[in-house]
Amino acid sequence: MMPQRRKSDNERKNSAATREWPTVARQNEKRAALIEKTTRGVGIFDAEERLVDCNRIFISTHQLPKELSVKGAKYVDILNHHVDTGNFDGVDPQTYLATHFNMVQAKSVDTRLEHLPDGRVISVGHIPVESGGWMTTYDDVSALFAVKHELEHSAYYDRRTALPNGRLLLECIDEAFMESWDEDYFALLYIQLQDVEAIRARLGEDSMHTLKKQIAARLRNGVRSDDLPAKLEDTNFAILQQSVTSVNDSIGMAQRLITVLQMPYDVAGTMVLAEFSIGIALPLDVDENEHGLMVKAEQAAAKAAAQSGQRYSVHSSIPLDQKVA
Repeated sequence: MMPQRRKSDNERKNSAATREWPTVARQNEKRAALIEKTTRGVGIFDAEERLVDCNRIFISTHQLPKELSVKGAKYVDILNHHVDTGNFDGVDPQTYLATHFNMVQAKSVDTRLEHLPDGRVISVGHIPVESGGWMTTYDDVSALFAVKHELEHSAYYDRRTALPNGRLLLECIDEAFMESWDEDYFALLYIQLQDVEAIRARLGEDSMHTLKKQIAARLRNGVRSDDLPAKLEDTNFAILQQSVTSVNDSIGMAQRLITVLQMPYDVAGTMVLAEFSIGIALPLDVDENEHGLMVKAEQAAAKAAAQSGQRYSVHSSIPLDQKVA
């Protein structure tokens, strides 16, 4: 039996390298296949801030050219490409770059939302790895934000007229209370359609909705840009009037609105003549709140509806010549 020859050091080294190379290659192939299958964009960077690997979603999210989507591409060049093409979150390039480099230097798991100019909302994730590099992930959450926006809109806006609803109006009045004692003052005008049941019986419910839309359109066009028209329950509306200096400012608005609102309406071929009453309430002291002001304006509107001739009424506690500024 021949004695077995011992391998030289070079032979052993070459043999180990031969065994190691397929293992590394297979690991790279598995990694590439794995990140390509995922539904999120993935980019892997080493400790030198150079790209190791990425998938097609990562490339397409910011429309990277070929030279910035291959192994060895610099992270700073990729970010600068986002800035140069205008495809980045915010308006200040330096802030955008600093935010991303801070994520890298923090060496901690982090997530931030980016609103891109084309309307997409991207969730950007940063995950450090033991080698000193990190993995960046891109998740397109635009659809979720669209649903969120729709839910928020339905919570604060009337579905049929697209005007702010009572909930949003009360929140805006609350904000106005916090600001008015230092700067601008405001008033609330409560608007009621009269003879509602007679009009509803004549038009029917569907055409009644059409009438409300037309009323909303006249209110929207009849106020200044900083005033807030709102749709309340049934056929009631309101206006949060800004930059008020005296009760007479609100009386003038009420008179103009009465003229506009009581012009004839053409509702599905039916001519409708409608009458309105408007109640006016102004905050008199810092102890008032949005709900109390709404009650005062509604009471003033009811008073206007009960009197003949004049279609508006100021809440009884306000002297007509009182200044609020």
